[in-house]
Amino acid sequence: LMTHRIEGPMYRFEKYINEIGSGKLYPDLKIRKKDQFQNMAGALNKMTKDLQLGLQEVNVVSEKLDKLIEELSDSSSREILLREDIKRIVNELKKDKQNLTKALGYFKTKN
Repeated sequence: LMTHRIEGPMYRFEKYINEIGSGKLYPDLKIRKKDQFQNMAGALNKMTKDLQLGLQEVNVVSEKLDKLIEELSDSSSREILLREDIKRIVNELKKDKQNLTKALGYFKTKN
């Protein structure tokens, strides 16, 4: 009985970690209430949720950049951009770049 309360969660952890490694960021790891490693399951779910939030922030900035690029493309094909338009777009691009850098700063890699 004790073996099942340890081996069951370990099997689920391995499966869950492999899913995270393949890009599935679903904070839905569940183990039975009487199983060992409840804190570990909670920590893995929190980690996955934090990764998910970081990725969402990167996606938001990416969408903003897409809109600015589209705006630049549309404007340049229609007419010459005014200095105010250029300033505004450059400032938005700088701000989005800073937000993207901040969001990506959450992730640390060892090279």
